[in-house]
Amino acid sequence: MVDNKYVLGIDIGGTKIRLGIVDFDGNVKWAVSKPNYNFNSMSEWIQYFIDNILTQIPDEYTTSYAKIGIGTAGWIDEESNLIIHSPNTNWKNVDLKSLLEKEINIPITIINDCSAAVIGEHAYGAIKDCTNALGIFIGTGIGGGIILNNNLYQGSQGFAGEIGHTIIVEDGNLCECGRKGCLEAYCGGKAIGKIAKNIASIDKNSVFNLLAAKTNKQISAETVSMAYYENNEEAVDIIKEISNKLAISITNFFNIFDPEAVVIGGGVIDGIPEIVNYIDNYFKDLSITENKHNKIRKGKLNENMVLVGASIVARNLI
Repeated sequence: MVDNKYVLGIDIGGTKIRLGIVDFDGNVKWAVSKPNYNFNSMSEWIQYFIDNILTQIPDEYTTSYAKIGIGTAGWIDEESNLIIHSPNTNWKNVDLKSLLEKEINIPITIINDCSAAVIGEHAYGAIKDCTNALGIFIGTGIGGGIILNNNLYQGSQGFAGEIGHTIIVEDGNLCECGRKGCLEAYCGGKAIGKIAKNIASIDKNSVFNLLAAKTNKQISAETVSMAYYENNEEAVDIIKEISNKLAISITNFFNIFDPEAVVIGGGVIDGIPEIVNYIDNYFKDLSITENKHNKIRKGKLNENMVLVGASIVARNLI
């Protein structure tokens, strides 16, 4: 027998999947992260998800939830829950809701991961005192969410808040979305890894090559994080440069919406929380607002923000 004590929240990212059992007060009772992979077909991914992800749930919770909320990157049709395009998972026109419900027979709702994150932070986190707020989330890519008058604002097509796909350089770096010059192509997790790879290709003795060899992993944003905490000058320069670009975009976003605060989170921020401080300092120099105190805030829910937000949506909509 299945009861309704909890909601299963799931965060599907470009490189990992995180799932957790969330109670009705937003407390995460249990959670785990596992790798995400690109498969040749959705049927293969569904099988991987069922066999390797859902099986992680402890026995004590397997019958304790009757709803599932999923947050995933990309553009999602609000009414149908169809994933129109998710660049970081390479999904197009995927009806993940129907595919999973057919296999596990539990009602599911799907929402953009950054929309879920800003809902979670508004309900229980860093912006719970705000009526109007913005969320910027930096992981594999970059996304955003908008809270207006205590409600999620999604725009006419459900795409509002996509700060990662605002153009910052004309005809610039190629983005995962297929366009050139997006903020994500300069400051997202993949982009940070590419910057380090370019440095490493020129200098074989670069700290990034040394750390990659030491950890037996490819150079990535995680490598930059490790080098940053070793006070490596190149890593510090990378972080300062991306923080400056982020601050410029956030300031523009802020000037358009005039929110009470901007919450910043995501995997890159979890790895290097100091990025928020850099952004805050740049923001104070750039912003036209007179009251600049406590406008830039680090998320409080950290790696669980999407789980919590997706669980709230599932709880309320299903």
